[in-house]
Amino acid sequence: MSYLGKELEAALHDIKLVSRRLLELERNQRVPKPGRPTIAEWMGQQDGVLEAGLSKELSRMLSGNPILDRLPFQDIHGNRFNYMTVEGQVTQPLEVLSVEFDLPKGELGGAVEIVGNFALPTLIDKFMYLLFYGNPEYGVKGLHQLISPDITIRAGSSTGTALSHTKLNELLCNIQEPELIVSTPRVCASMMTYLQSIGLMGGGIEEYPAGIASYKTIPWFATNALRETEIATGGRYSGNTNGVNSSLFVLNFDALQGVHNGGIKLRQEGDKGYLTWLVGATLKDMRGCGKIDGIWPGSVLA
Repeated sequence: MSYLGKELEAALHDIKLVSRRLLELERNQRVPKPGRPTIAEWMGQQDGVLEAGLSKELSRMLSGNPILDRLPFQDIHGNRFNYMTVEGQVTQPLEVLSVEFDLPKGELGGAVEIVGNFALPTLIDKFMYLLFYGNPEYGVKGLHQLISPDITIRAGSSTGTALSHTKLNELLCNIQEPELIVSTPRVCASMMTYLQSIGLMGGGIEEYPAGIASYKTIPWFATNALRETEIATGGRYSGNTNGVNSSLFVLNFDALQGVHNGGIKLRQEGDKGYLTWLVGATLKDMRGCGKIDGIWPGSVLA
């Protein structure tokens, strides 16, 4: 190849890299939708020093969580939400999430640090678990229960099978405008290792300090909110304890929405403080989110 040919090939390669990066940034740019604020935005719109303080802490913490940084919330009255889907009416009860903590000075005014460093992170961890697994005992549905069987792909056998590169592509083809892939860190690392082995490696997403990989320009969020102790019965998710499997989710934030009553609240009882959130999630468009379950998280297949 001539010198000019090599220079042209190098220039084309650089153009492809720049184009890919621009597409990644475009996908990763969250544009707030009118009337559909995130939880941090919603708290920031409330009156009072308490809510404003919570909003600042939430904004700081959510900089590394692309789910809660994008998930819109609807404020409702009561403790359950009725909504319509193509499959009919769905009733979603809300769950009361609560974190108790000691008040160092016996008053809420001195609790900003403990709220930011302990209570809020714990509350968010509880919500992330609820988002995926729900609370079947009280009829609260998580994404495992909300996602349609028509957009659920089985990784393989009843005892779990390695994530298939082909099945991930199949799932993405079934989702309208996929915005985020979510899995455990080990499942994510296995896919990134596989992509490296075939010469295709997702780029980093600079907007999130925790570091997020990407797959075909779609950000991939690795979170411990998902468990690797799921049970697959006949290849189908049937529980999240005492198993050896995990699941992968693909999300769209026009389809997925949070629902709460009054947002996150802080109250005092004696020398104890309580951070509470009456909250749940809804999936209004069944074509907007999907999953692969029954994954053995240790490797990836072609």
